[in-house]
Amino acid sequence: MKETLSHRQLQLLIQVSNVLNSSLQIDTIIDSIMVQTVSVIDAAGGGVLFLYDKENDVLTAKSDSKFKSNILEEVRLKPGESMTGLAFTAKQCLIFSNRTEVERATATLSAKNMRLMMESIPTLPYSTICAPIFLKGECIGVITLDSFDPSQRFIAEDINLLQAITHQAAVALEKASLYREQENAVKQLEHLNNMITEQNLALSRSVEIHNSLADLVLNGEGLPSILGFLHKKIGLQLLLFDEIGELIAASHDSDFPEEDIERARSTAISQLKGSGFSNFPTYEQIHDDRTRLAILPVGTKPRLLGALAIAARDEISTVDISALEHACTVLSLELVKNQAVFDAEERMHGELIDGLSKGHLDESILQKARLFDFDQNGYFMAIIVHLDNVDDFQKRTSILRHLASMANRAFQQNHLKGIVAKRQDQIVVILAFQQKVSTTFASQNVKELVSLLQKEIALKS
Repeated sequence: MKETLSHRQLQLLIQVSNVLNSSLQIDTIIDSIMVQTVSVIDAAGGGVLFLYDKENDVLTAKSDSKFKSNILEEVRLKPGESMTGLAFTAKQCLIFSNRTEVERATATLSAKNMRLMMESIPTLPYSTICAPIFLKGECIGVITLDSFDPSQRFIAEDINLLQAITHQAAVALEKASLYREQENAVKQLEHLNNMITEQNLALSRSVEIHNSLADLVLNGEGLPSILGFLHKKIGLQLLLFDEIGELIAASHDSDFPEEDIERARSTAISQLKGSGFSNFPTYEQIHDDRTRLAILPVGTKPRLLGALAIAARDEISTVDISALEHACTVLSLELVKNQAVFDAEERMHGELIDGLSKGHLDESILQKARLFDFDQNGYFMAIIVHLDNVDDFQKRTSILRHLASMANRAFQQNHLKGIVAKRQDQIVVILAFQQKVSTTFASQNVKELVSLLQKEIALKS
């Protein structure tokens, strides 16, 4: 700097420099620049620090001293607009020595900026000085100082001090900017580290769940055990419905409302009948909007085996969704296995029923009868259930299979000996009774079973 500073100005500059170097927080430094600059230049009654917004090509007020800040925050000056814009464009310190020069320069303000300026200052300045701030040869902003006292004017010596201050301000702003970038980088690294840690934990949990499900299958555990494990591990209410909406397995809290189960059934049936399932489950509010319900498919098109309904208080995490989707694959395999076992048993039942109905009681048929603990000296009663009002083949097949399963359960619950088999659009049930059982008792059992099956047909058709 060719122009030398006076001893007093050097002392003031050192004072400003010490303050600016006392912090690395950029907002603190920006405010300190204006407070210190106004305090060391005698004529300054107030001032504003503008920084250049390259993206929007405007100068914005970032800090001020003795002005109305809330108003100045709205000011956006174009390069060349008013005294500040002129200094930015000229890239040199400018002094507007009197009000006439000030009025001429401020006449370039837009109507909005003129209104904001007059609202933020006590009166139009009697004198103004504007000094650009340079960083690595690029103008990054302007410090504008105003004198509102007619007896105080900016003089040439003020240029030297203000330029020295802008140089110190540029250095302080660069340091603060670098510090902020470093802080942001550290925060980003911490955020990424946290994300990686969470993902690793989630992956470990997912792998653990998948391995446990595999162990359950290998150990021959059934549907209730699989759902019980998931309920305990994930903490969600789980309901497994077959393709016609029959609840075939569940694991939920003891106080889970019955109406929520019915709502889940209705939603599952609607999804199974609809166009299909989305890749990610959609949620439906149930039970006074306190519980959310999601439905996942079990099996794949065109042969959906059923649906898994999940009730939760909060949105299900992606990790749990992944585990549940894997569980649906396991459940579908278990259902296919169960169906294979059912079909094998049904074939045996069918062979026995055919033999009994035709009266061909050869050794093969008698051996099958003994296998099912039928008394060959006893008597048998047959029930034939025919579906004539269900046109959809898949639905008809599902209902017949469901009825056959119901009949088998009825045998177990009522200590009856019986077999059941599908025959095209009907099922045939054979009940075996010992000779000592009265016909009245046998007839009553048959009527009860028929009534149960009729009710179920009415419900499912």
